[in-house]
Amino acid sequence: MKVYSFISAVVLGFSAYQANSFDYSPPILISGEGVSLDFDHEEQKFVYRILSTPDDPFSRVYYSIMLVLQSEADGLILRASSNRIQFLGNEVVSMSSREYLTEGGANQLFVGGYDVADFGEGWTYIERYLDAPNSWWRRASDLLIGLRFRLEDGVHHGWIRFSRADTHFTTVFQPMEYDWNPIPDAPIGAGQPPVIPIATEVTDQGLHLSWSPSLATWALESTGALTNNAVWVPVPEATGYEALLEFPDASRYFRLRKP
Repeated sequence: MKVYSFISAVVLGFSAYQANSFDYSPPILISGEGVSLDFDHEEQKFVYRILSTPDDPFSRVYYSIMLVLQSEADGLILRASSNRIQFLGNEVVSMSSREYLTEGGANQLFVGGYDVADFGEGWTYIERYLDAPNSWWRRASDLLIGLRFRLEDGVHHGWIRFSRADTHFTTVFQPMEYDWNPIPDAPIGAGQPPVIPIATEVTDQGLHLSWSPSLATWALESTGALTNNAVWVPVPEATGYEALLEFPDASRYFRLRKP
């Protein structure tokens, strides 16, 4: 009896984001967008926005800087538990994850900021958020934030990672990477690419493989061995979201690749 081997399909690499060339070094004196997340080339749902507001409380040059992750359209920022906003690595982001809203009901997350003033002897930095109620991020250098948003085929889950070199209050978080599950309603591990199953069935006609119809444009590939230099080749029998194959003479591994 032949033995057949399979692996779940995985997204190859992290999703790309539209990173804007923004200078995060202090002091930040202009407002702008640090990054815009683009899910499957549809309407952008989340923006990491930098708000630098000039003020004049002491008749001096004075700025208040805030960094905010905001959702557009019907996107939601999620929290890992009732009292913890950030997710742990590989913690599940799913339909059971709670949504985060500000006290005013806004779907945005404050993740850093400070004040800066010039009193005539150079820049003076002022820490405003050391003990503030919304300063949960203050002692962290790495953040994983869960995301939920709706596309034409349904609700999807994803995450975004922010990092900074140290926890000094003028060192702000920068967006590093993000990913999302292209299968509607399916979970994703925070900080991980989505795991996408390939269903297998042995029939009289051969080996039948199938996967989510939402991935009909993805390419099915196979290889004979799982090594660092494995050669993955397209499976010509694949059409849409299924493939009917003749029984191979040796074990084969299969994966789906996002085009």
